[in-house]
Amino acid sequence: MGGSTEAIADLAGVSPRTIYNHFPSKDALFAYVLEESATQVSEAFVAKLNAIRSNDVTEELVAIGIVLATLPTEFPEHFTMVWMIEPVTLPVPAEVVDAWWDVGPHKVEKALAERLEELDRAGRVHVEDPLAAAGHFRALATLQIYRRAWYTAAPIAHDEIERLVRSSVRAFLEGYGL
Repeated sequence: MGGSTEAIADLAGVSPRTIYNHFPSKDALFAYVLEESATQVSEAFVAKLNAIRSNDVTEELVAIGIVLATLPTEFPEHFTMVWMIEPVTLPVPAEVVDAWWDVGPHKVEKALAERLEELDRAGRVHVEDPLAAAGHFRALATLQIYRRAWYTAAPIAHDEIERLVRSSVRAFLEGYGL
């Protein structure tokens, strides 16, 4: 992973020996930081998701989509690491990616799936496979926004994020609405 242990220690204000006392390698340090930050992101999402309730399913899904879409601006360091985990950019061992996936994206999709299942039971949407529907919703709500964040340095205005999320929710409800 990029950067020497000495540089990392210098940034942390500790000696390289201190880092090696806690982590056997730079890869182990990266894995720990990635997993811890993914846990912070997923816990923040779940807390925000639990606070979102609306009688209007469209407005509820838009609010959820905005939370998903704005996670990279709330946790920029985490998403910078995540976007580096591309086989060409930064090959990362499968077990590190699996651990990140379990505490981060999978936890987010599982919480979203539970909400979609709840909306299904209430007769507000129709989802046969809540986890698949959660993946579809997350992809629709975030892909354009994350892609812009990945390829440009310019922040996306909130009204543009809302416009894109509303469009995504319309598409989602075309497939999963009643």
